Amino acid sequence: MESQTDLSVTLWEGAAFYVAVKAYNRDGNSDYSNIEQFGCRSQPLKPTGADKAPATPPSCLETPQGVINLPADEMPHSEAGEWWYWTGHLQTQQGRWFGFEQTIFLVQMRGMTMQMAHHAITDIEDSTFHHTVKTQFGVPSPPDSSFNWNVNGLTAKGSGGTDYLHGEVDNYVLDLKLEAKKPVVFQHGDGYSDYSFGGYTYYYSYERMAAEGTLKVGDEALTVTGSGWFDHQWGDLTTVARLGWDWFAIRNHVI
Repeated sequence: MESQTDLSVTLWEGAAFYVAVKAYNRDGNSDYSNIEQFGCRSQPLKPTGADKAPATPPSCLETPQGVINLPADEMPHSEAGEWWYWTGHLQTQQGRWFGFEQTIFLVQMRGMTMQMAHHAITDIEDSTFHHTVKTQFGVPSPPDSSFNWNVNGLTAKGSGGTDYLHGEVDNYVLDLKLEAKKPVVFQHGDGYSDYSFGGYTYYYSYERMAAEGTLKVGDEALTVTGSGWFDHQWGDLTTVARLGWDWFAIRNHVI
């Protein structure tokens, strides 16, 4: 059952992000030829409601270095493509299983900034899959450190490997705390990798997080515990967005 949960959650995530990025191709060209940049944004991050951009706008690194500095790098970056995402397994005291996914995307193209949130619940007992996508334009003023997102009611906040999620879809309402049980893992050794076909990425993960909280199913509030995985990735993704990708995850052990 665990493999079914992982597969359905992650396939949904990849498909929904593909659709969202394609939506920015305003002319409807399927080859993405008019996507100008999914790497360094041409305009600085502008908080919602601000009258003008900061005096010293952030910019992409001219020569990216393979150094990730936490907790500072938990915050949004100057690169135009970035995401924070969680997937995992949950179980009630009675042994009922669920899968969950929650993702925050920050996408900046053509002078626009969009936040997008995915939320999904797999109900193993009912053999059902529930998903939703929320979007909003503009970026709130960032917190002093880490991240604190609210995308039309889907929320994610945290720091240092302790995160809090809230999501709603259909008749499911999830409130979850996740806490890292293993040290952070910097992908590709130091957290930085060049793509052979163009672009680069920064990428780190918390591979095992203990999860606890409540999942409301209709009028029934269920206490749930389980395990989760967190990834945070950003970089020059212009070529990646044009080429597309396949992404899946398999986990062999559930805590």
